[in-house]
Amino acid sequence: MVPVIVTAVAVLALGLKPAAAAQVSYYDVTHGAHPHDVAPAPDGTVWYTAQAQGVLGILDPKTGKVTQIPLGPGAAQDHVETTRPGAPSAGPADAVQVRRVAEELIGVTSTEREKKLSAVKKLRPFDLFTDITGRKGPGPKVMSSAFSLMEVYNTVGEQFAFHRALDSEEFGLQFMGVNTNMSEFEEGRVMSPGDWFLIPLGIAHSVKDCKPDFRRMVLYSRFPFEVLAKPSMHAHESRFEVRENVLEPAPWHSEARELAAAGA
Repeated sequence: MVPVIVTAVAVLALGLKPAAAAQVSYYDVTHGAHPHDVAPAPDGTVWYTAQAQGVLGILDPKTGKVTQIPLGPGAAQDHVETTRPGAPSAGPADAVQVRRVAEELIGVTSTEREKKLSAVKKLRPFDLFTDITGRKGPGPKVMSSAFSLMEVYNTVGEQFAFHRALDSEEFGLQFMGVNTNMSEFEEGRVMSPGDWFLIPLGIAHSVKDCKPDFRRMVLYSRFPFEVLAKPSMHAHESRFEVRENVLEPAPWHSEARELAAAGA
């Protein structure tokens, strides 16, 4: 039998606000069912699709009894499998569901019933700038969670001051341009497109030699990162040449060129 959390899912599906001291209950369903699309029914039972077995599952939380209704030939999705691509861990890649028939997935889901709306987000983070970053404070905030925050930077010249994070580590990906990173550990480390860096908690750092094409994405995390790769694992050597095609210039574009010409 496979343990499944039901009570919390049912509360969310009904759109109700869970009580402050909500109790989560676990129920067993048939092993190998791969329960999906859980939904509460008005009579208090919980319905779900046992997609790996081609049946409809009905759980009675009062008794724990599970009733399975066959959905007919071809209902079971034999191409669905749950796999662990690496060593068992608590990471996000611990368990992955593999679906092999694209026709059964593409365009079948929406965030609203009446019209097709995708929950997949897309934006151009480097078009969020309204000013040059690094002179007063941080760059535009792109997304966040309870434990992380992502920002983007377009600094020109040298950052106005060294700074240290007191409750987070800083991971940065150099998207475009070449600059020099400085920290308590070293006077300078050249960063090129495709390079990334990790600043440990509490280490003072800054940047300099940023040209007008400097673009960087930074992720702050309250939880320490575990670096799984190292330079000795590089399988080959590559360089990235990224070019920005500005279709509608913003005021800061001309200001960035002026600062660079003045030797900022």
